[in-house]
Amino acid sequence: METGAMRRPLRVLAPLVAVVAAIAAFAAAGASAATPQNTSNPTIEGNPVVGSTVAANPGVWTGNPTRYAYTWQRCDAAGANCGTIAGGNNQRYRVDAADAGHRLIVLVTAINSDGRNTVNSRPSAVVATTGSAQNTGRPTISGPAKVGEELVAERGTWNGATSSFSYTWQRCDQNGSSCTTLSGATGRTYGVRSVDVGHTLRVMVTGFGTSGSATATSDRTAVVQGLAAPAPVLNTNPCSKLAANAASQTVAVADVAQPNRLLIANVELSPTVIRSRTTFTARFRVMDSCGRPVQGALVYATGVPFGKVQNAPEVATDGQGWATVQMTPTTRLPLVPHTAQ
Repeated sequence: METGAMRRPLRVLAPLVAVVAAIAAFAAAGASAATPQNTSNPTIEGNPVVGSTVAANPGVWTGNPTRYAYTWQRCDAAGANCGTIAGGNNQRYRVDAADAGHRLIVLVTAINSDGRNTVNSRPSAVVATTGSAQNTGRPTISGPAKVGEELVAERGTWNGATSSFSYTWQRCDQNGSSCTTLSGATGRTYGVRSVDVGHTLRVMVTGFGTSGSATATSDRTAVVQGLAAPAPVLNTNPCSKLAANAASQTVAVADVAQPNRLLIANVELSPTVIRSRTTFTARFRVMDSCGRPVQGALVYATGVPFGKVQNAPEVATDGQGWATVQMTPTTRLPLVPHTAQ
């Protein structure tokens, strides 16, 4: 009896252990799901110029972070090979002389009671030594050099002191020389015109900083091409090729070819009013779309509604394009006085 009494608590504890384990697993999953998650990357606010101060915008996060940590890094001019800057651990960073010619990034860590997560910003512009604009990558032009098309200026890359831009389009000769400024063409896009045919085009981009500006010029486009000549309109009307004396001559049905086609040009009924169930005559004239009578075309006629007129066999058209069909009403056709057919 004592042995049995000792076993009962063991059987009760086993499911309790499973319940506790399940609760622990659920709590761990809940904690993981509540860790901050980034939905919009951090950004660097301000122009990166030696002596100026830039600031990190932490971006947008889920999970209600309670605080953020910042780590500033210095990268090469291409935005790669980044290294942590000693002391650069605040939201704001004063640009140092050692940063000149490099790009900056900031790593933002969002923290709450359930954990932390880190995301970096995009690299800044190349750090400038003064507030004067400087081009570090030549502008380019995209789009076909063809009348009626649109060209788009890509401004290239500039140092961090550059805060705004302007555009000036120019027309040059085939070799890219003797360039003249195009009046009114000061936007980022340019619509190619007929006067540009045989010339090349280029764009001058001017960047502006707080203490000076700079201008960079794109390479020239290909020689501008005009609109392609419209394709000649082909004469697809077979009737226009007929001789004047052949326009009304009879044509055999075997000689009618597409796009020419057969048409029912005339219909004659005799009598026009059915007063009895005697046979009546229906004549059909078949012509082609050039207006010529067609000989040998098979004509089949039937009455509608079906069953009220006996079906007649096919009849071939004669030399004038006429086919004569004999049709006989059945007893299902009611003879109503003055019924026109």
